[in-house]
Amino acid sequence: MGPDYTKYNVEQLQQARRSIDAALFPERVKEIEERLATLAQEQASQTPAMPADSGIDRSSDFPILWNVGRVLVIIGVIDIAAMIYCIANGVSYASSLNIFALIAGIFLLRGSLRAASIVRWWIIFALPAMVVFSIVSPLSQPLGLTLVQMRLAPASYFGQLSLSIAVCALMFWVIRQLGRPPVLAARLASGRPQRDIRIPLALGTVIAIGGAGLVVMLLGGQSAAHASSLVAEQMGAHYRYYTNSISIVRNSDGTQISASVIAWNEKEVINVPVQWSE
Repeated sequence: MGPDYTKYNVEQLQQARRSIDAALFPERVKEIEERLATLAQEQASQTPAMPADSGIDRSSDFPILWNVGRVLVIIGVIDIAAMIYCIANGVSYASSLNIFALIAGIFLLRGSLRAASIVRWWIIFALPAMVVFSIVSPLSQPLGLTLVQMRLAPASYFGQLSLSIAVCALMFWVIRQLGRPPVLAARLASGRPQRDIRIPLALGTVIAIGGAGLVVMLLGGQSAAHASSLVAEQMGAHYRYYTNSISIVRNSDGTQISASVIAWNEKEVINVPVQWSE
């Protein structure tokens, strides 16, 4: 009676196959090969296929990349669908996740270590801006406007707040996952240098703080005040006014200024676009 190969793992089966003379024990060789094929099928059904040409052991890091890629693809598809719906229905929509998340997710699903490094670097770079503007945006507007928005449209206000928090949490999760030891070890094994995450973090923080300061300065400047006064001339004294965005473009024809002004009172909140030339 021969050995019970059902108790052997892949390495033991391969070793047994090399030590057996196929001419003398063809039944055992056949049994080993069938067992190896069965184990391969079981493994393929449990985990996604790893890159065949990697040249290194990807059993530890590839499931991490695949999981992150799957999440990003799902989010990218949902975001693109939401964008298409909003465009078709004339609803304002802005997001930087859709295409980036979808493309990054596809590369991560394929187990690309280079993509993992690039995605992690850019998300670390972008995270400070997301955090800073999520904090500055509600704090820069008048408290009275915030309270009215919360009272008149709580679902919209807290929905946007929750979305900002969720995006920040997603970015932090991706950074943590792509910085796990198995992924970093696979990068080293493939000959890729480790990136210093302090560089994108410092750059992102400086740009985020500088950008937030510039936005606050613009919204508190003369152009923003002029935009509010133009809307006030049209709508009267029954509202209070706040310029929440402004765009200044200088060209050969002069300076073109576009702004969005929020007019509000205790009963309603209205967004009014305005533009003029100087």
